[in-house]
Amino acid sequence: MPSGRPPSADITAKVDAARKLIQADPDLSYAKVARQVGTTGETLRRRLNDLDRDGAPGGGQITPADPLDTELDPGEIPVVKLDYRDSDVLYVYPLGDIHKGSPQHAGEKWRSWLEYLAEHDNTSMLGTGDFLNAALTTSVSDTYEETSPVGVAKRELRAELKPLADAGRLDILIPGNHEARVHRAIGDCPIEDVADALCVPYSRSAALLVYQVGDQEYEIFVRHGSGSGRSGAQAGRMERESQIIIADVYVAGHTHRQNVINGVIFERQGDEVVRRRQKYVTSGSFLSYEAYAATAGLPPADIGAPRIRLDGARKRVFVSV
Repeated sequence: MPSGRPPSADITAKVDAARKLIQADPDLSYAKVARQVGTTGETLRRRLNDLDRDGAPGGGQITPADPLDTELDPGEIPVVKLDYRDSDVLYVYPLGDIHKGSPQHAGEKWRSWLEYLAEHDNTSMLGTGDFLNAALTTSVSDTYEETSPVGVAKRELRAELKPLADAGRLDILIPGNHEARVHRAIGDCPIEDVADALCVPYSRSAALLVYQVGDQEYEIFVRHGSGSGRSGAQAGRMERESQIIIADVYVAGHTHRQNVINGVIFERQGDEVVRRRQKYVTSGSFLSYEAYAATAGLPPADIGAPRIRLDGARKRVFVSV
């Protein structure tokens, strides 16, 4: 139900600008239009739908659909709402560090995981970055060993992810530090191109995902991650994320190691202070042992991904590694 709160002049102007862009080019995705006018795709979609319900597609009163529909400044953490209310349980798989183009890319394993997700309706995927190896002349990776240039690897990735995207179970795509090489070089992100083509949510750095599973709501904060994969440093970095934003689950990639850490904080609910359980999860990889890792004395990648179970009847999160 609309809240009745009047819209700001800023969001009204953005929606008007977005409507003009869509009228000029109906093939533009909500995500692309939202980025052009400086808002989020979910906010834009909901605002335009409100206009349609009010019968005033050319103007009229714009009201937010719910308290979570708050306008964010460009560059802040976007909120992505995901509706799995028809599921009694949802298994979320954070998949990342694929490194397509690397000679060590575990392609068969990667495709078999995607096939499994596509075949099971109560599953979804979080894309945690480093889908492409993107070996540039200025990067650590060896350009002479690269098996696929960025353009080829990007188009392969788009085709591989399309079945999940078409099923509405590709929850978000976030680039990693390897795709950031491309952005620094040419000012464009190949993962943003893939997200636009598949019409799925995209965030350049991080996002808060709000899942409605059955009767329950869960918040998952996801980003690519940074730093080394050594256990102590990794655990400390993840636990500090609760100082950035409050969530039920924190997901990161980058380290190529699957891990889960249990945490708990206090929060106020009404007149009481209660415990809120939290999970800190790192995704694995689809990359066999590289010369770079061997030279640096790093452990081999943990091929595969953890499974995050969200219960639709009671507020419970289980993580299998």
